[in-house]
Amino acid sequence: MPKELTFTPLAEEANKGYKHLVEYCLELAGNIEDSAYRKKTIEEIKESIEAYDQVEKPTTDPWEGASAIQLPLTTISCDNLEPRIVSGLIGKKPYVAFEMENNQQKDEPTEILESWFNEELQDVVGIETFAGSLVNQLLKEGTVYPIPEYSLQEETVRDYVFFDEVMAEIQKQVGPKVQEAQQAAQMVAQIDPQQAQMIMAGVQQEIEAMKPPQIGGVVVDPQTGDPQTKDTKTVLFEGGKAELIPFTDILIPDNIDDWESAPIIRRIRPTYAEILRDAENKKGFIRKNIGPWLCDQEGSYELSQDEQSPIQSVDGVKVQSKKTIPCFECYVSYIQRKDDIEDEKELKSYDEQRVVVQIAEESKIVLRVIPLVELNFKNEHLIKRIRLFPRNGKSYGTSIYQKIKSIQKGASNTFNTAINVAEVTMIPWFLFTESTGLGKYRDGIKLSAGKGIPVDDINGLYFPKFSINPDQILKWIDLWVSFWERLISIGDLQVGRSGSKDTTATETMAVIQEGNIKHNYQSVSIRADFLCLVRTIYDLYYQHMPLDKTFLWNGKKVPVSRSVMRRKLNFRLTGSTDSSNKLIERKEKETFYALTQNDLSINPVKKAEELVKAYGHTDTTEWVSPNIKGMVEMIMKTPGAEQLVMKAIQEAKQIAAQVTGNPGQPQQGAA
Repeated sequence: MPKELTFTPLAEEANKGYKHLVEYCLELAGNIEDSAYRKKTIEEIKESIEAYDQVEKPTTDPWEGASAIQLPLTTISCDNLEPRIVSGLIGKKPYVAFEMENNQQKDEPTEILESWFNEELQDVVGIETFAGSLVNQLLKEGTVYPIPEYSLQEETVRDYVFFDEVMAEIQKQVGPKVQEAQQAAQMVAQIDPQQAQMIMAGVQQEIEAMKPPQIGGVVVDPQTGDPQTKDTKTVLFEGGKAELIPFTDILIPDNIDDWESAPIIRRIRPTYAEILRDAENKKGFIRKNIGPWLCDQEGSYELSQDEQSPIQSVDGVKVQSKKTIPCFECYVSYIQRKDDIEDEKELKSYDEQRVVVQIAEESKIVLRVIPLVELNFKNEHLIKRIRLFPRNGKSYGTSIYQKIKSIQKGASNTFNTAINVAEVTMIPWFLFTESTGLGKYRDGIKLSAGKGIPVDDINGLYFPKFSINPDQILKWIDLWVSFWERLISIGDLQVGRSGSKDTTATETMAVIQEGNIKHNYQSVSIRADFLCLVRTIYDLYYQHMPLDKTFLWNGKKVPVSRSVMRRKLNFRLTGSTDSSNKLIERKEKETFYALTQNDLSINPVKKAEELVKAYGHTDTTEWVSPNIKGMVEMIMKTPGAEQLVMKAIQEAKQIAAQVTGNPGQPQQGAA
């Protein structure tokens, strides 16, 4: 049972107006932390990481220092499945295809939008690196929690003051004066040309007087000659990004199927300075509740056991750079009510509002309350959940280690038994009686080559002999490996080794495709959850990016219009686990190209471009003639253009035949 909540007078005063909300969040956090299901899952994640890293735990069974090797079945499984699943997420470019409503043909604004967003995913978000990290953690932990955000990072930088920049500013300042002087000079030029020259000379002298001294294009101090510098704020990064939240930092109920309806509590650890900066720059913070008393709750420079992620716990990662204030960040649905209303029956309205609440964990003081719609226009959770092998009624997925746990332990135990048996049977050891005189060696005896041990009576020595052979035990490992290959759908061909039997290319392809069928099926839910993450990144761009955002399209700057972004578009991931094997993808393109070679109803340019891409060439304009591409696009977009082109070709053939003197040939060829 969770501890009963108690509030200090300071907390009771600070939480006025939010009493029931704070109590609900803290009680929920306490109940989830006490969940046996969650604790068991965390322990299994630690075991999974240890199995992946092949951590050897010292053992005393059957003797101290006995073999405790972890066979790399979990490591091999994760490392071979990772590139396949990553290919299922971002294996092709563009990563995400935009499809218009009711299967309408994609117009140019949509093509521009699709190209821009995929470039942002690649160059700004770093989706390829992030997807690799996500899948790696997913395979080891079974559940990951990514969170996207639109970030603007500015930094104060220092640079020299350059002469050209100063002169440009001077020109702006004196520009109006120069124009006035020119107008005045023009007015008096015909009457007194000398006066006109004096007017312009005066302006020129004024400009010369404003010029600063410079050396090598850098402005210097006129007194000391030291170069002048200036501090400016520059944007280091602007755009979308995503990060993975450690499993132990997320608290959710045990039976969540519908993610959007779930309450989510996230552990965050800001410093006192970060809380103050957030209160200045972000909405929803309750300024009166933020003060020096929060500093009393700062932790140490070492992470506690509760603050460590599973991988940090395994590797002993503890030291952090700053003291932090542990807080709960709660994403909950809340029915607004006054503090003095204890019974829900007294409520007049039962409308729920989705809010984000930040509460200092130790003091139980609410620091921030903000509607979720302020953080995401779609009013959807920013935190996403991606599970491996999900099951209804259970909040967490299943890691690869959990899937092969019995096989991993059984194979490792069998192997260690063989090693221990080999040690007993192959390394000499003996039994002796007291009459041999060996008892005088109180510190024990170590056998060494070429070195004798003096004894009084050799008849009291006995060297045991064993009929068992370690090879007899090692044969059992083949059985474990066969179970493992079937369960994970990994064999010689999947790990890049040739098969043990001679097979044809068709048979080899069939075996690989059979494994791919299982991988494709298993990745369906992962792809769906990953697509939700990508969609939220898109929504955050829509919400936060500059209104005058532009994109380079066909050599011209074009605006990224929000009116185009808000249209209903279907997002589709183009990658698949098959695309992890480029040879298979290339073979499929070649076969399709050959089968449709004489089919005039299929766009030949598109077909050629796909084949060129399959061979690793990204710039198809170098391979596909732009003239032919333009003709094909015109024919496809213009009704009746095909008949006109065919007619023009026939007329050209007739003219050519008349020139060569064979007027009957084109008609025969046409027939």
